[in-house]
Amino acid sequence: MSRPPGLPPMPRRPAAALLLVAAMLVVLWWSVPAAFAALRLSGWHVETVIVVFGAHALFLGAFGWIAWLFWAGRRPGDGG
Repeated sequence: MSRPPGLPPMPRRPAAALLLVAAMLVVLWWSVPAAFAALRLSGWHVETVIVVFGAHALFLGAFGWIAWLFWAGRRPGDGG
């Protein structure tokens, strides 16, 4: 779904992107120490490591992509 020819480009939304990044940092402020505590208590069990790092990777990937879409003024399907 790209924009039809002749339409102006999508406006960038840096305020929305920065708000999302700030919210991500607030969540990570608590989740990273909790993740390391869970890993330490589990004795760095391999399944706990996979779950902890996977959950953080999913969180950062999904919300980081949405923040980048706002920052760059893109929509899903615009080729970016």
